[in-house]
Amino acid sequence: MSSAEHDHVATELLAALAMGESADELGLDPQQRDHLADCASCTAEVAALRETLELIAVGGGTTLARPPASVWEGVRAELGRPPEVTPIRRRRAVPTWFAATAAAVALAAGVGLGAWIVAPDQQDEPAPQAQVVGEAPLASLDGAPEDRGAAVVRRVGDHLVLHVEASDLGGPAGESDGTREVWLINVDGKRMVSLGLLPAGEAGDFDFPERLLDRGYRIVDISYEPDDGDPVHSGQSLARGEIA
Repeated sequence: MSSAEHDHVATELLAALAMGESADELGLDPQQRDHLADCASCTAEVAALRETLELIAVGGGTTLARPPASVWEGVRAELGRPPEVTPIRRRRAVPTWFAATAAAVALAAGVGLGAWIVAPDQQDEPAPQAQVVGEAPLASLDGAPEDRGAAVVRRVGDHLVLHVEASDLGGPAGESDGTREVWLINVDGKRMVSLGLLPAGEAGDFDFPERLLDRGYRIVDISYEPDDGDPVHSGQSLARGEIA
């Protein structure tokens, strides 16, 4: 039996390889190394994860972290997919987990998302007409889902903009000091990226790189984030919907 026929290497290990960690640093055993050398599927996944990292890691100092299991359980439930189980022997914990593909990355680090500078000689030009590209009805994730607004993707010139118009988001009982954050979750149930914080009033616009949409980042998620300094998704989703 060839090594390619064994169980695939765990996603977090492939993610760490995509981030530049070596097989020695990850403590991969000979069987895992042989599998990686022979398996086209694992090789392709490393390449895809590396490409996604290049797409979204536009700012320095990006912190990659593993989101809680409850986030992925909710995504799989929404997509009607069973949980993924990848049996594999692990030598040590991977310090950073890229399967969330930069779960705390602001796509334009250090500047407001969705904003761009207009040159003085362009200020008098008429604003481009916005074209609706897709919409996602937002609903709560409880047993009896309730309407929580909508997210609309519009093309404005050569940009895509995600407009979020939420309502009655509320928050966890007894918690009032947190913020609300907008995320894009990939339909593969493995990757997510933060677009930024939802401004007061439960509405906001976010720059939406078209390549992310093309690569399956179609699930809009609004989470409650406690004021604890942790950039990882809290696992407390207030509303979610898939762009169609």
